[in-house]
Amino acid sequence: YDEDGIVQEAIKKIKQINIDLLVITDVCLCEYMDHGHCGIAKDGEVQNDLTLELLAKTALSHATAGADMVAPSDMMDGRVGYIRQALEENGFSETAIMAYSAKYASAFYGPFRDVADSAPAFGDRKSYQMDPANSNQAMAEIEQHIAEGTYRPDRYGPLVSDKLDYPVKPTGAITATIQSQSKWITGPHLEYAVSKGARFNEALAEHAAVFFPKFLRHSKDRWYGLPFDLLDWQRDDVIYPLFGWVRPDGRRLFRRVYIEIPKKNGKSTLASGIGLYMLCCDLIGGSEVYSAAADREQASIVHKQAINMVDASDELSSVLKVNRSTFNIQYKGTKSWYRALSAAPGSKEGLDIHCAIIDELHIWKGRALWDTLKYGYRARSQPLQFVITTAGSDPQSICWEQHQHAREVLAGKVTDINFYPLIYSAETGDDWRDPEVWEEANPSYGDIITRETLEEDCKEAEGSESSISVFKRYTLNIWSTGATAWLKMDSWEKCRRDFTEQDLEGESCHLALDMSRTRDLSALAANFPQADGTHDLLTWFWLAEGSLKYYNRIEGLYDWVKQGLINIIPGEVIEPSFIKEAIVGLKERFDILDLVYDPMFAEPVCQEIEEEAHITRVVFRQRLMNFAAPTEEFERLVLAEKVHHNNNLVLNWQAGNTEVYTDINGNKRPIKPKGGDHRRIDGIVAHIMATSQCMIPPVVSRYVGTDKELQFI
Repeated sequence: YDEDGIVQEAIKKIKQINIDLLVITDVCLCEYMDHGHCGIAKDGEVQNDLTLELLAKTALSHATAGADMVAPSDMMDGRVGYIRQALEENGFSETAIMAYSAKYASAFYGPFRDVADSAPAFGDRKSYQMDPANSNQAMAEIEQHIAEGTYRPDRYGPLVSDKLDYPVKPTGAITATIQSQSKWITGPHLEYAVSKGARFNEALAEHAAVFFPKFLRHSKDRWYGLPFDLLDWQRDDVIYPLFGWVRPDGRRLFRRVYIEIPKKNGKSTLASGIGLYMLCCDLIGGSEVYSAAADREQASIVHKQAINMVDASDELSSVLKVNRSTFNIQYKGTKSWYRALSAAPGSKEGLDIHCAIIDELHIWKGRALWDTLKYGYRARSQPLQFVITTAGSDPQSICWEQHQHAREVLAGKVTDINFYPLIYSAETGDDWRDPEVWEEANPSYGDIITRETLEEDCKEAEGSESSISVFKRYTLNIWSTGATAWLKMDSWEKCRRDFTEQDLEGESCHLALDMSRTRDLSALAANFPQADGTHDLLTWFWLAEGSLKYYNRIEGLYDWVKQGLINIIPGEVIEPSFIKEAIVGLKERFDILDLVYDPMFAEPVCQEIEEEAHITRVVFRQRLMNFAAPTEEFERLVLAEKVHHNNNLVLNWQAGNTEVYTDINGNKRPIKPKGGDHRRIDGIVAHIMATSQCMIPPVVSRYVGTDKELQFI
């Protein structure tokens, strides 16, 4: 990078002779290294990050000397972004970068290396140049370099003129203050993303939004043939955030989208348009785009919408080929295609997915296709899983799992920077007959859905509980799972009191243990009945150290550990001896009346506790009929402010997580989240178990008659 170096002097001389001559310079370090590698080497290994600074200095010296374009041929990761930043900061924003994006570790370079005397003195260049057999890596590298700034569509115009006549995506990476982003930050999940460097690129958002009316035409009913003008919610709540938010390196922020919306709000049409945009305009070669659904018929709904849009657009039909037998849509410009995919029998392995449009997730049965899709994105640099569905009725389904995760992210209870949630629905307690509730739950109300139609549906549903449930699910997007959120958190907060463990020492209590083995928390509850009919609660939690990683998205987790609210047990599993030691220790501090437990996991350790500490064991099998009475009683005590907790943050979190199942007879039981759901309710379950013992009247003894016969009542 010496300004008087031979390359720099040659550039100056050329420009003196003909200033209009385009000068492109090679930027690499191999000709300056005695080992022949393209970067700094240390202990026999090329040092990628140390090399970047020298490459940037070299490129900047070429631009300063007058080069119009610099061409880094070294293949170090991140070099394009590093060079672009150096050029921008020093006033060379007009200097172009030829990225050498698809440069392979190939023997064809042998003759050149012999002439240039630049063959590596040790090893080879396979650690930083690409595998010739891996074309997907080459396409990903091209995409990455465009994001880093090698291509400037605002200056250079369309990248390839014989493809779809539409401007190429703007550069993704932008510099913006957090304050300037405030209008796009709509919730805690986006506040967290911004804190991690995410920014909103309005040019990218607009690039996606303009695609819809420019190329897409409606194919049904009164909109037939009309341009697809996005409704406000489609633009502002879906397209803009999905395509506008970017990572610091310019790649799309959101990899997974979950949208839940009532029926007939135009979701399938919107999903089809997104699939076509991802096929044609996302600047990804070899894209595989899928319309995925539970069965072939459902998968074809979104896909046929896409085909109809292609047929209705002269521009799209000129560059997209529809196979009328397989209904695959092919885009030759980037060797990409868009096809339907269902969970029907057949091999789904080997998918290399750029985008999957998933419609009506609530009717999916099983996880086979879902898990196949999940791992099909791995090789892509910015894939998209776009789920759009109506509420369902199965609390054990994948859709319910995603619904719950979306709720948690929206509430700021968990962080998931890759995930964009959007739910349109009424609240469970809303009046389902109220037109204002209909309008709130349906973003297309007045545009696609009319009040008159909903009035007819509402009238038809009246008088039948099952019909009302269906109306609520399809029109108001309210899940009909049989499970409902249980404790109202404002009522739980009113039960808060200031007391400590020391304040209760010497008092009588019922213990209840909800024992786990591996990833779950284990919880021990203590219920101290008071003379005034109230109950003071204490709770202890344990978690295996190896399970911490499964809960790291929970806000406050590590603070809870530091505060001693969760006791960490070394290893991958819950070692019962730690819990036994704690319970035996509590016997020295409290008058423990009994220990309630489910024998499923806790039988051995509770037997040991009884033998060692002489604490009476009470078996509580976690079944509906055992739970029914104490669940109802615990709820009554909370509403009456007759249980008092000492603001244990873990227990508070679990109180908000708890849902109950109610059978046709009104019996309730708490529902433990299924595997993969980070939410836990173990502490609340343990307190319900302890409540079962508080409901048993105390044994009263007395002598009756002159013979002093002992009777029990």
